[in-house]
Amino acid sequence: MTTFVSPEAQVAAVESLIRRITPAVAERFELRIIAPENGADVFEIDARDGRVRLSGSGGVALASAFHWYLKYCCEAHVSWSGVQLDLPDPLPATPGPIRKVSPHRYRYYLNFCTFSYSMPWWTWERWERELDWMALHGINLPLAAIGHEAVLIGALGALGLNEEEVRTWLAGPAYRAWGLMGNIDSWGGPVSRAWVDAQCALQQRIVKRMRELGMQPVFPGFAGHVPEALRRVFPHAGILQLPGWYGYPGVHFLDPRDPLFKVLAREIVEQQRRLYGPGEFYATDLLHELEMPEGGHFDLKAAAQGILEGMRAANPEAIWVMQSWSLRPDVLRELPANQVLVLDLFCDSEPKWTQTDAFHGKPWLWCMLHNFGGRTGMSGRLDRIASDLPNALRHPKRGDLRGIGIAPEGIEQNPVIYDFMAEMAWRTESPDLAGWITRYTRRRYGGDAAEARKCWEILARTVYRGPTAYGPVESVICARPSTNVQRVSSNGSRKRYYDPAELREAWRLLYQCRDCFARRETYRYDLVDLGRQVLAESAEPLYAAAIQAWKRADGAALREAANRFLQLIDDLDDLLATNEHFLLGKWVSAARAAAPTEEERALFEWNARTQVTLWSSPEIPEFHDYANKQWSGLLKSFYRGRWERFFQALEKSVASPGSFDEPGFRKELLAWEEEWARRRTEHPDRPVGDCIEVTGRLIEKHGGAVDPAR
Repeated sequence: MTTFVSPEAQVAAVESLIRRITPAVAERFELRIIAPENGADVFEIDARDGRVRLSGSGGVALASAFHWYLKYCCEAHVSWSGVQLDLPDPLPATPGPIRKVSPHRYRYYLNFCTFSYSMPWWTWERWERELDWMALHGINLPLAAIGHEAVLIGALGALGLNEEEVRTWLAGPAYRAWGLMGNIDSWGGPVSRAWVDAQCALQQRIVKRMRELGMQPVFPGFAGHVPEALRRVFPHAGILQLPGWYGYPGVHFLDPRDPLFKVLAREIVEQQRRLYGPGEFYATDLLHELEMPEGGHFDLKAAAQGILEGMRAANPEAIWVMQSWSLRPDVLRELPANQVLVLDLFCDSEPKWTQTDAFHGKPWLWCMLHNFGGRTGMSGRLDRIASDLPNALRHPKRGDLRGIGIAPEGIEQNPVIYDFMAEMAWRTESPDLAGWITRYTRRRYGGDAAEARKCWEILARTVYRGPTAYGPVESVICARPSTNVQRVSSNGSRKRYYDPAELREAWRLLYQCRDCFARRETYRYDLVDLGRQVLAESAEPLYAAAIQAWKRADGAALREAANRFLQLIDDLDDLLATNEHFLLGKWVSAARAAAPTEEERALFEWNARTQVTLWSSPEIPEFHDYANKQWSGLLKSFYRGRWERFFQALEKSVASPGSFDEPGFRKELLAWEEEWARRRTEHPDRPVGDCIEVTGRLIEKHGGAVDPAR
């Protein structure tokens, strides 16, 4: 795998990373490049006399060595939700050299969706922290999708389209992922040239740093999605309108068998090279989540060959990176093995390598998807990762397994899952999971406390031992109100696989550690997150009590249950308001700040508000609440607003429950949701209140089992 920068540049980049993370002791680390072991990445750690020598086969290996030393020698911790970096002085010695060899040539990261659910408003400052996180966690093959709008404007402009035709075709920032994957046109746009240029400049900094750290960027590829306006310039080209995606109008598709396809594909790769430097890996999918054109009689094999030839026309070394998510067998079967790389995207729940003869012998990666829609909720499958990934490495029918991947739709949640999965990049066997969790607890909080250990023992056997599921168990609070709520999002579930009483006990145990860990941002985040989980689940019996009271025409009981339900939302909002990671205002403020003009500020705020609520238009129910979030501000202003209106409507019909016009209410509520998404109201973008004080109050109020009759 080509890195494009010198070993000296990679050493310098990791030295800078160490200065950013541990500036007080950075001079105590010595770095050097060593040879790979039989082509595999390797690192060594040798610490003595207060100095630490880190050796690695490249920048990522060196950063991984630094991280391993922090974790296992200093019991320190780095995560999205805070760091714990109280390092011993002097720095601890190692009992002897520590050497780790990665069994995984490729360690992939990100999902197109991540760029919309988590990253649409990121500045360079936030991206720099993420690039550090990637290097520390062993990532050497990250998706680099920022700034592709400039590539498309340049490439389509070279074929005769004017800039406005391309910009009005592009999706807005919160929806760019589905534009890149070829599912939608224009939704959330149009974007301005100023925004396109700013994203281009940001991408140039991102890929420069990736290469300096020894990573190889994966650029968006081209699978045929084009503006309808291309027909104006090429009226005889094979441009089809595809069947619509979940209710959106069908996009236009340039048949890969058409000679124009190779011309445009070459132009896209050349524009990428001009703007962002050389590449080798290109991620795209043929007809991602789309029905085939031509009544299903489309030649997938020929189209797939056309896509690969288009990539390699401009770059003979191009490798097509494709997802297994909606991969059709005919796309892959006859492609050359040395020119493709398959991401088995959902191995943590639904592996496809076992169903496809390991993708017919093509190189593939064992990936964890984990999160859908960036939804909040404690969930994950630590036990499955611990067992299934090592088993795949040993399996006689594993085929050409080249590595692992972390491909969530949204990040900045459930840090324990990502810490464990990334660490497996340097292991062939899983560590003892119970022992690993104990050490994780110590390094996350910077100390040992029996209550914290017991808390995490509970979490490891409950929320982090989930069944096959599309993300966390969802709370009825985030559901569109109904007399029969089945689920919140289209692929979510409200079915619990653990006892909520155990989580209440875990919350109390963690709160008991406050005198030890109150100043730790990691502890404060976990205290809020666990409290969020407990309170969100407490809504279930109150909802059930309200509906039962309505059905038996008991107005007093309905009002009691409804008032307690709404008060619970207020309490949950108050708790989340104490932590910066759970604020609607932070998301909305970042969207406004990303916009170069006042007009675009309104558009970007609409992007931000709509994505986490309706997602799409009222007429497309498939995505409503798909990206639901338990955030302060969103709870009080949106979810509470919906439920308050619902309970008021139920009360009006309590004397005759059959008179409740639920379809009519839903229509009125959708109109209200649309109006909410267009608002420009302010929400706090900084924490309010103290999580320790609020937690103590809420544990006293909600710490026991919820009795709807109380």
